[in-house]
Amino acid sequence: MAFFRRDNETPAARPAAGGAAPDALRAVTRIAAGTRVEGVVSGAAELVVEGEVRGEIRVEASVTVAPGGRVHGDIAAPSVLLAGLVEGNVRGGRRVEIASSGALHGDVAAPKVVLAEGAFLKGKIEMSGEGAPAAPAPAPAS
Repeated sequence: MAFFRRDNETPAARPAAGGAAPDALRAVTRIAAGTRVEGVVSGAAELVVEGEVRGEIRVEASVTVAPGGRVHGDIAAPSVLLAGLVEGNVRGGRRVEIASSGALHGDVAAPKVVLAEGAFLKGKIEMSGEGAPAAPAPAPAS
C-alpha cells in the first residue's frame, strides 16, 4: 500500500534520478502501420515510419523506416535507418544505414553509410568527410 504515490503509476511516468527525462519520454512521432501520410513531414522529433509516407521527410532528429514501412519521397535527417522500403533519395547528416530487411531505390549521401548483408540498394552512394561541405556542381559547358 502506497500513501503518497499512485499504485497505477508506471516507471516511465516518474522523472529519472537527477532530473533528466528518461528515454521513454523523448519526443517520437510514429506513423503507425495502416496509416498513410501525404505531403511534407518536418519537425524536431524522432520519426518512426511503420505505415506509408508519400512525400518528403525533413526532420532534425533520427528517422527510422521500420520493416513494413514505406516512403515514396526524399528523406533528409541527421541519422537514417532503413529497414523498410524507400523510393527516393536519402541524405544523412551523420549516418545512413540500410538494414538487411531494407530496400532503397534512390541515391544515398552521408559521411557514413552502412549496408547490412541482404540490404537492397539501387542507386549511388556519395560519402564525404563529416562536416565537409558538399562539392559544388560543375559549371555548365558553354
